[in-house]
Amino acid sequence: MTVEDNLGPVVEVETGSGITVELGPDGTVSIEPGDVLVSATDNCGVDGMSLDISDFDCDDLGNNAVVLTVTDVNGNSTSETAYVTVEDNEAPVVNIFDL
Repeated sequence: MTVEDNLGPVVEVETGSGITVELGPDGTVSIEPGDVLVSATDNCGVDGMSLDISDFDCDDLGNNAVVLTVTDVNGNSTSETAYVTVEDNEAPVVNIFDL
């Protein structure tokens, strides 16, 4: 008898409007897989998670689709799409020099 694991993990991500992140003073923000993950289960155990996009900047303002991939200990994987809204709420800094 041969026992095989051909089932990928069961993955649930934030749905609807997803998550919202705010750019920092340097104009960037990073997320991790756990930021969009609701749950991940597998019959033999989850080995790792990764995002196709984890770093955002001023070019990414608004809604962005990111793909979360969860891999089990036997190499099976499942991918789900989550949404990340990037906001810039940092006021500009103005320096005025007196002449």
